[in-house]
Amino acid sequence: MKRVARSLLIVAVVGCEKPKPSVAFSLERDAGVLFRKSGRTCLAIRDATLANATIQFVAAAMPQTVGTARVGARATNCDSIFTDSTGGVRYEATILTGSVEEGMPALAIARLTKPLPVADSVLTGDIDGDGRPELFRFCTSSEGVHLTLWDGAPPNGRREWHRYVYLGYDLDPTCTEPETKPDAP
Repeated sequence: MKRVARSLLIVAVVGCEKPKPSVAFSLERDAGVLFRKSGRTCLAIRDATLANATIQFVAAAMPQTVGTARVGARATNCDSIFTDSTGGVRYEATILTGSVEEGMPALAIARLTKPLPVADSVLTGDIDGDGRPELFRFCTSSEGVHLTLWDGAPPNGRREWHRYVYLGYDLDPTCTEPETKPDAP
C-alpha cells in the first residue's frame, strides 16, 4: 500500500510541474548557416542552446531543396571553416535528410514547428509567424555567397536577414545591390 501511495505522490508531483515556456522565434537567433567543408558539417548560429536539436535547412542550389540536420556539440574546430564576423556559436552537425554540397552553404532555421515548403523550385513560407511568407534567396559575389531572407520578393521586398559566406575562389557575381548592402544599424 505504501508503494502505491508513493507512486501516486510521484505522479501527482510530476503532473503538477509547470511546462517550460516556449521561446519565441527570432530570425537573428534562430537563422544561421550550415556548411560542409573538408569532410565536416558545421552550423554557425547565434542560439547557444541547440545541442541535440533538429534543425531544417535550405541548400544554396537551384532548384532549392530542404533537409534536416541534428545539431551536435559546440565545436571550436568549426571556427576555421567560417571566415565571417557575425558572431554566434559553432556546432558540429549531422545531415539527416536532404543534402548540402561540399563547399556550399545552406541557410539553417531552428525552432520551426512545420516543414519548410517548396513550390516551383523556390522555398517560401511564413517562418517568423507574422502571416506573410519569407522568400529564401542565395546569390554570389565575386568570392562568396550571400544568404538572405526577404519579406516580399527581392529587390522590392524588405530584407529581414543576411549572412555572407566567403568561399575563397572566383565566382560570377549574381547579386543585386539590395542583396549585398550592409545591414542597417
